[in-house]
Amino acid sequence: MAKVGNTGIHQVTIKMDPKEQKVLGDGPVFFAVSDDALFLALGKDAQEALKDALTAPPAPGHGILHYEVKVGPLLAVAAQKEHEKAAAKKAFANDPGLIRLSVEGGQKLQIRFSAAISILDFAASVAQKAQEAKFQGGF
Repeated sequence: MAKVGNTGIHQVTIKMDPKEQKVLGDGPVFFAVSDDALFLALGKDAQEALKDALTAPPAPGHGILHYEVKVGPLLAVAAQKEHEKAAAKKAFANDPGLIRLSVEGGQKLQIRFSAAISILDFAASVAQKAQEAKFQGGF
């Protein structure tokens, strides 16, 4: 078991089907529980990412939740039609499509959400193809 300060990093191996492995990688899931937070990481370089999170200085305010996910790989695997696969490949070629959500407490509740523009590019491309298909199919 790895440790960062007094916090142990635990490893769990989960059996995944090939489609899940394509998105998440075939590595284990790592988690750590500190005095004031639960950390979870999976995928490529998960243990190193978890170590970085554990050594990062605390954010100002009273952090209740911080969530990040790279949706590009998820959308690429979930794509069913060829135009969806092509749109995912183009939109996420240089950007993993990061989404961040954070919630902070204190004097007032603050909720922050941010999403990469590549997600909008993907959605616009898929919507455009759907619209074109609708026009080609007639009314």
